[in-house]
Amino acid sequence: KTYMTNLIQTDIPINSGNSGGALVDESGKIIGITTLKITSAESMSFSVPIDIVKPIIKKIESEGTYKNVTLEIVGYDKYSIDSYNSSINLNEGGVFVAIVNQNSESELAGIKSGDIIIKVDNYKVDNMLELRQYIYEKNPGEEVNLTIKRDKKVFDVSVKLKDKE
Repeated sequence: KTYMTNLIQTDIPINSGNSGGALVDESGKIIGITTLKITSAESMSFSVPIDIVKPIIKKIESEGTYKNVTLEIVGYDKYSIDSYNSSINLNEGGVFVAIVNQNSESELAGIKSGDIIIKVDNYKVDNMLELRQYIYEKNPGEEVNLTIKRDKKVFDVSVKLKDKE
C-alpha cells in the first residue's frame, strides 16, 4: 500500500502524462508540484507542497542528482491518524509508526509498530511533513538518530537510510 499525506487538493484538471508541473498561486509563486488525479472524480487533483520538494531541488543543484531515501516505515501524524486509528492521541506531536517493513534498517534498529518518533537528530518532529523534509536532505546509507517513545519510555535508535527504489 502507498499512503500519501500532506498533499494540496485542487480542482485543476490534470490530464494523463501532465503530472509534475508547477502549481502556482495568484502571484505566480510555486506552491506545489502536481502529482496525481482522481480518475473517478472530475477535476480533482493533488500536488506535493513545495516545502517537501525544496530539499530535493537543493540536492539536485548541489550534487547534480537526487536519490530518494526512506526509513521503510508507514507513519501517521496528528493530521492523518484518524484514518488509521482514531483512538491514538498525537496531540503532543510526533509520527506514529503503523508499519515497519520486514528486514528493513528500521526493523533492525529496533523500531516497532506502535512506536512514536518524536525527534530526528535532536530536531522535534510534529508531523510527517517535517520528518520527510529532514530525511530528504540525506543520502542513502547515511544514518539518522531517532528518538522513540514506546509505552511511556523514551530512547534513541540509529537508523541507516535506504535508497527508495
